[in-house]
Amino acid sequence: SFSRVCISGEGTCNHLSIHQLASTALHFGHTQVNIGHAGRYTQCNLALSGSLVRQDTVINLQEADAFTQCHGVYTPQQKMVLDTHVEVNHRVPNTVSKLAYRGVVAAGGIGIFNGLVRVAKNAIGTDSDVQSRALLLGQGAEVYAKPELIIDADAVKCSHGNSIGQLDETQLFYLQSRGVALPQARTVLTQAFVTELLDVVQ
Repeated sequence: SFSRVCISGEGTCNHLSIHQLASTALHFGHTQVNIGHAGRYTQCNLALSGSLVRQDTVINLQEADAFTQCHGVYTPQQKMVLDTHVEVNHRVPNTVSKLAYRGVVAAGGIGIFNGLVRVAKNAIGTDSDVQSRALLLGQGAEVYAKPELIIDADAVKCSHGNSIGQLDETQLFYLQSRGVALPQARTVLTQAFVTELLDVVQ
């Protein structure tokens, strides 16, 4: 599937993308977004299931005060590959991008996230942040995450971070000490990990 979004004149677009497919289904999608002066584009991308799901988003911040925020969650189960790529191009001064993705990967699942931000030579005043966090919940779970910045301008504010781990044993122990069974405790912490991100989508 292919979609194209053009935002200008302080326009706003809120884009919710949900991929919840059969375990044997394939999906390849591409979204291209061009944002003009003071335009605002917000994307929430939920990749929940499917044999192979690949979603590419390219966002061009083309005029001053353009803003984009992209948040997403991927939750591959066994034998599923959920692959998300986001590219943001800061082409002019004084633009903002915020990317945050979280993965919850079960045993035998594969999650992929690539978040690339490019800052052009003249794009001073750029404000960008790319964050990726993932949980591995079982044997053979795999995550390939790559937040990436390519900066060709001075006087910018850009940051990125990446973490991959398992559920906190201390938190699990605390919940069990309060009478919560281990499977339920795992569910509670996993849901909190995802909800924390989705709650901040503006």
